[in-house]
This record gives sequence, C-alpha cells and structure tokens, in this order.
Amino acid sequence: MSCVKSRWGRAVTTCDLLYLYDDYALSLVYNSSDIFVVPSIADNFPSTVLESLSCGTPVVGFDVGGIPEMIDHKMNGYLAKYKEPDDLADGIIYCL
Repeated sequence: MSCVKSRWGRAVTTCDLLYLYDDYALSLVYNSSDIFVVPSIADNFPSTVLESLSCGTPVVGFDVGGIPEMIDHKMNGYLAKYKEPDDLADGIIYCL
C-alpha cells in the first residue's frame, strides 16, 4: 500500500493487487474501494467495469470502446474525454 499526494494537495492511498483467486475476494475488493479507475485508451467491453458497477463502486474511465455503454456520466461514474489525463484526474476527484 502506498500513499501519494495529488497535485490538488489531497493524499491518495493506492494498493496493488497481484491476483485474486475467487469471486468472493474480488467482490470484497470492489466493495471496499471508493472508486475503480479504468485508464484504457482501447477496450471493447471490459468486464472489470461491470464487476465494479455490480458492487456499487463508481467507475472512472475514458469515453472509448464499450465503456460509455456501461457508465452513465456523473451518475454511476465519470467518462473522461479520450486521451485527456487531466480530465481522468478530474473524474477521480469528482467521484471521491
């Protein structure tokens, strides 16, 4: 687990998970997360977005591929403009 300071001065704690072996552990992680960030710039229909949303965790991702079909902007997550990392960061702040 690590803690970094964002450019807005807010401390953000991150945790890298290598592999989860069962659906129960996966649901615990999604349910304990404040948000799920999917920074893909090319993805057809990522199942991780559906998994997160099914646990009630908001998703932040770029407006690309199948992601806009799953995220209702500012309702269950945030759709950032394609390839604009500053907008992705704004979405993270919005959802927190």
